Amino acid sequence: MTEPADLAALPHHAPAAPPGATGAPVAGAAPDDGVPPPAAPTTPALAPLRVPHAMAAAFGEDLAPRVEAFMAAVAAHRLTVDEPAPVEAPLIEAIARAGGMAALVIEAPEAPAMPSAPLFIEKLILVERLGAAGLLRQALTALGRGEPDSALTDAQLLLRERWDAAQRIAKDDAMVRDFLVGLGADPDALLA
Repeated sequence: MTEPADLAALPHHAPAAPPGATGAPVAGAAPDDGVPPPAAPTTPALAPLRVPHAMAAAFGEDLAPRVEAFMAAVAAHRLTVDEPAPVEAPLIEAIARAGGMAALVIEAPEAPAMPSAPLFIEKLILVERLGAAGLLRQALTALGRGEPDSALTDAQLLLRERWDAAQRIAKDDAMVRDFLVGLGADPDALLA
């Protein structure tokens, strides 16, 4: 085997130091020839797998054991010939491909929606508010209390029957709102 006469001309070889010279290269040290050593090969980092909380929660306590079992089955399958590949639920397979449970990021559950304003008001509350406003007697008179059905118009009879039958009143009930306006009341305040 022939060696080149000038090792310094080859990349990554330091020139031999004269005997007794200071700064002699240390065995295993990187040479100082101005050429950086090649970078060590790296495996690209996989991005974490983000999964909605509800999807992960559907597997419950079985998620991690199933991922581990599937990863073991895939590893064992690499040693087989003419055998079908293991199959699992798509989420389990995705977690395994991403690198296992360490690569899994379970997103926080969505905050429950703020409850909207109630669409109904208990009739008892409305009766109490009418009483507090001094309008209860006027309201009962307008509903035709004490009047025979035959003395009322169809609209008045319908309003009275609806009033008597209701336990709750829709806040957007046009007939009730008109009734309250007819009493001189603010329907938005009474139905709030």
